[in-house]
Amino acid sequence: FKVCVLRPPMIYGPNSKGNFPRLVKLAKLTPLFPAWHNKRSMLYIDILGYIWQFVFSRVFVSIGETTGWKLFEVSWLSDPAKAFAALVLVSVWQLSGYMILIYVAGFMGLNEDVMEAASIDGASGWVKMKNIVMPLMMSSVTICLFLTLSRAFMVYDLNLSLTAGAPYGTTEMAAMHVYEKAFTSRQFGVGQAEALILFIIVACISGIQVYLTKKQEVEA
Repeated sequence: FKVCVLRPPMIYGPNSKGNFPRLVKLAKLTPLFPAWHNKRSMLYIDILGYIWQFVFSRVFVSIGETTGWKLFEVSWLSDPAKAFAALVLVSVWQLSGYMILIYVAGFMGLNEDVMEAASIDGASGWVKMKNIVMPLMMSSVTICLFLTLSRAFMVYDLNLSLTAGAPYGTTEMAAMHVYEKAFTSRQFGVGQAEALILFIIVACISGIQVYLTKKQEVEA
């Protein structure tokens, strides 16, 4: 069973010559016979990273050269002060659609009788938002916070395809640090210890977050 992946020639980035080895590195993370869904997810994240490399390295720079805006004069991915902001921007863009769907589903599930009763009692829009809508939406907030917090600690695929920790390791996230320590530096014991510590930190923070937000949930 073999998979052949061709990199489109129109994808550019600050380190375009190193894109294909990183793609192969991502492919090695996939099991021998994975579900096709996992393959598509891996390729989706990789292509997403290359597209945003093009945006930051070519589109933003062209805008800076045309308008004279200093913010876009240099590629964000090559600036240590902006590379992490670029990674955050892409992560927010990637997850915002899923979070909006969860919030919309929670909003559509609000009890209309409760809202109608509040309107009859003379409650204003802000009062209804503060005392009715937000408490009833806390279940959606719990889910979204849990997903975003766990994703922030465990992100690896987008970190690898977009910046690979560059420049100078300023964008190397926790999961990438653990992987590099264990499999690149061959320090398996240290990498395993760091992975265990990372798991404990994520579990504690996620557990506290779920506990605190669950306390704010109410039922109509």
